[in-house]
Amino acid sequence: DRDVTGVQTCALPIWTFVQLVPMPGPLVGLLSPEARGLRAEVDPNAWLVPLTLDAPATWMALARAIGCTALMLVAAGLVRSRVHARRILWMVAGAGGLVAAVALLQRALGVQSIFGIYRPRSTPGFGVFGTFVDVNHAAALLTLAALIATGLALELRQGLRVLAAAIAVLTVGALLVTT
Repeated sequence: DRDVTGVQTCALPIWTFVQLVPMPGPLVGLLSPEARGLRAEVDPNAWLVPLTLDAPATWMALARAIGCTALMLVAAGLVRSRVHARRILWMVAGAGGLVAAVALLQRALGVQSIFGIYRPRSTPGFGVFGTFVDVNHAAALLTLAALIATGLALELRQGLRVLAAAIAVLTVGALLVTT
């Protein structure tokens, strides 16, 4: 099961790279008639052309795909056991809970700078929120942390269940303030 996921994940950057490789025009015409037609309008005599129409954007997509693949492979290596997986989940939930606590405290005190050090020139929407300038970025972390903390609260027993539930409530409360 993990091997199949690894192969599938590695296939994404490989396919993205294939789109950058110059290929004979007739082959590009078979794989993507639309791309070949557009290329023919620009240079009808071109023999070797890539599948992609926007090489810089495809290079950026390749870089992202390699980064995501590397992250997945490292994460898969780190979470081989439930103990390791749960430790990483607690780190994400804890980080979200900490950011939520800081954000709510900053909002209650009317703070306009991040940790009293950095004051953004312009702040979209609500202003600074915790360690984030943009509330959307904070909301992404808080949503992930809330979901993870809820899952931990449902799975665990006794004291850790209460802690996970408290983190879930705190992050959801902070999310409600951002919307």
